[in-house]
Amino acid sequence: GIGIAPQDLHKLFQTFVQIDSSIDRHYEGTGLGLALVKQITEMHNGQVSVESSLGLGSCFTITLPWIQVEEQLDQSPNLGISQSSCCILLAESHPDSAATIADYLQISNFEVILAQDGLAVIQQAIAHRPQLILMNLQLPKSSELPALDGLEVIRRIRAHPDTASIPLVVLTAAANLSEQASCLSVGANDYIAKPIRLKQLVSLIQTYVEIRDEN
Repeated sequence: GIGIAPQDLHKLFQTFVQIDSSIDRHYEGTGLGLALVKQITEMHNGQVSVESSLGLGSCFTITLPWIQVEEQLDQSPNLGISQSSCCILLAESHPDSAATIADYLQISNFEVILAQDGLAVIQQAIAHRPQLILMNLQLPKSSELPALDGLEVIRRIRAHPDTASIPLVVLTAAANLSEQASCLSVGANDYIAKPIRLKQLVSLIQTYVEIRDEN
């Protein structure tokens, strides 16, 4: 950025305050962004600091307290299944979403296997026989099978004897009734629109795994 003069640093985190408030200012904004960042960070018992040189730029640092994973494991709901022995196959095309979902499931004591494309989903499902498959419908197509879209992946999983009975939940960012009907018609058990509520996702997984164990 353009940097901030030392005498203006104290104004940064005030609401509705902008360093350049002149009529012909060159930069848009409401003066709320940094104030909100500071409030949200402090709500998490963290701190925000800034170092800046006029004409050179600014460096903002957010420091948040670390909570040990072990402290969270005991808070995971228990529906009578052994989550540590429960394997989830996660197929998610967006790396950030995959990392977020996988981390939460692992914190909840599930084992997670990742798949990058439709062909990998089929191969991993056959090789590992997970308790449940979470699959983004918009997966990248494999170079070996470029015509393998999400619906075809579900069909092939249902057609294989080793994977036919594995619960499969579709994740999608483009939710609509027609797509939902198509997914369910080819064998998906459930259909979840993003953004995903992770706590509810874990409860849904537990429900399907518990039903499968009973059968």
